[in-house]
Amino acid sequence: MAGSLKKWNSEAIADVDFNGIHNFMLDSITSYALDGADTTNQYNMKTDLFVSDTAQSMTHLTYNSGNDNYETTDQSAWADYYMDIYTTSSTGISALAINNCTTQLIYDDGSSYVYRMYSTSGSAEVQRAEVIKTLFYGTTGSDSKVQGITGLTNLKSSDSRDVGKRAYYYYIACSPGSSIDGDGADDNDLSITFNNTSTNTDCSVWSAVRARGDSYYGVWGSGSIQFPTGTTVNSASSSLIDEFGTDTSADEQDNPGTMLLRQHEPNTGGTTYSGTQVAAITKTLILCAGSTSANYTEAWKTAEFSEGSHVDFYTDHSVPLIEAASIGDDAVLVTSTATLASENNAFVKTLSNIDSSNSLTVEFSANNGTNYQTITERELFNITNTGTTGQLRLTITRTDATTTDTLDGYSYVWG
Repeated sequence: MAGSLKKWNSEAIADVDFNGIHNFMLDSITSYALDGADTTNQYNMKTDLFVSDTAQSMTHLTYNSGNDNYETTDQSAWADYYMDIYTTSSTGISALAINNCTTQLIYDDGSSYVYRMYSTSGSAEVQRAEVIKTLFYGTTGSDSKVQGITGLTNLKSSDSRDVGKRAYYYYIACSPGSSIDGDGADDNDLSITFNNTSTNTDCSVWSAVRARGDSYYGVWGSGSIQFPTGTTVNSASSSLIDEFGTDTSADEQDNPGTMLLRQHEPNTGGTTYSGTQVAAITKTLILCAGSTSANYTEAWKTAEFSEGSHVDFYTDHSVPLIEAASIGDDAVLVTSTATLASENNAFVKTLSNIDSSNSLTVEFSANNGTNYQTITERELFNITNTGTTGQLRLTITRTDATTTDTLDGYSYVWG
């Protein structure tokens, strides 16, 4: 198309709709370009029918190679709680599919990705607990899944209680085989101090306590979790009480000072007893603001408390502090670019199938996405962000997030 596109701005000739004629002609040209051709060599024209995944970035969209289009995703599954995982690779993401959790890729620009992690069962509190459990506890406490994510850069939560928090895992268990005096008067205590007592609000804990022993002789070592110290939130005297992945919101505390993991000596009537199963196991997962420190005191049975049973995910594994979720619900496609000269005007037409409850906004940038201007499709417009790199941003605002909306192609001319 030789010369330049011009938009008629004068009202001197009222009986001639020059802009309408321009729009009709350009609409016909772009319709011809979009009628089956996936690329075009026309002068000053960019056309893409998405026969391959050409998007520069996409949010809440997936590329359907069978239909040659981009489709919106159903967002209703994570209405209650989610954690967004920012990463530079997909390694470790599939391992998150435990404890009723799953993930969905919600942002992709070819080099960085955001996976939305959520639970498919229970209340919002249970969903939160299962996501936190999967990331920082796994299934046994020794297989936390966050450590397996390669290229992790951010964690962002939909729950304000998580923001600014870091995770700790503490675990103590008696070494089997050593003797006890059996008077039932002694405790092994792990006291945990919260070093931030001013902004550590909504501090959350999950725990498990196992009372282990010899049921034949009636010898059991019990255990308990106190949070804060002096308030028992979990205990067991002859069984396993596992609260990981459950709703423990009633136990949350604002600015606690300390908490306690306790193992209590079994009472054998004063008879010295040695057995491989006389032991209690206590462990806890903490989500808190600021650091913690611990002090272990042993009164009755040799116990394990080593660096391997104390994990500070922020310091030991460089897991970032949790931030507030920042990706909205709109589906956004940023197209590949076209090389422009010093252009003044352009004309855009898209192919799409948008549910009546939702809407499509088209924006044009001539400076590679530094600035966008909202434009009306199929109308000639003046370019306000001058530059040499053209790009479209197509945004589907979704009132109904369960529908499948599609973007099927676009074409624009400039001059």
